[in-house]
Amino acid sequence: MPMLTIKDPQVYENVRELAKRKGMTMTAVVRELAQRELETTRRPTYEEKLQAIREIQAQVEEEGITFLTDDDLYDEDGLPK
Repeated sequence: MPMLTIKDPQVYENVRELAKRKGMTMTAVVRELAQRELETTRRPTYEEKLQAIREIQAQVEEEGITFLTDDDLYDEDGLPK
């Protein structure tokens, strides 16, 4: 089984102190912190991004928000109005 060695004394003391405060083992503290960091830095999948866009589109439709189109901005010759 792979082992983790902490060579930085300050990191070791921080983990030790946190374990003491939380009533956990140092291993449990490192596991919890690593898991939390993995969750917060996880990139959303394509499907999750697409779902978020669809939710925003639904909100826009519900609220009746309209956006400017090319016809609003340019004349028939393609020049700005």
